[in-house]
Amino acid sequence: MASPLTPTDTNRGSAVVFEGNETDASVLDGFTITGGTGSRLVDSSVSVDFWVGGGIFFDASSGTVRNCAIVQNRVENSGGGVFCGYPCSPIFIDCIIAENSAGSGGGVFPWYGASLTLTNCIIRGNSAGSSGGAVVCAYS
Repeated sequence: MASPLTPTDTNRGSAVVFEGNETDASVLDGFTITGGTGSRLVDSSVSVDFWVGGGIFFDASSGTVRNCAIVQNRVENSGGGVFCGYPCSPIFIDCIIAENSAGSGGGVFPWYGASLTLTNCIIRGNSAGSSGGAVVCAYS
């Protein structure tokens, strides 16, 4: 497994973060995204305080991820490879999401208002402690 990142902000260990209302015009192309440990998500409106999005964290933003390998990321709670939360509609094209782990949604975890598009992607070998080794879709 890849060595964990050492973030400057201890509440931010996701390898890639999309926030600030990015659209699908924001493109990440041709990268290996690995070693992420997630970001702390606090939302008092739904009594949430947990760690999400080891590899990529979409926070009320979208983006296009193309020709990327999202591998060997881990997070305590949700979305070891990818976490998408709140109104967002990320697009994944020709990506591999593999060998990630989380409490739930080892590969991908779309949550509250997320609409995720996966085209010609491979999701394999991810694991979860409770549910959805590959994908968990929760809450709207």
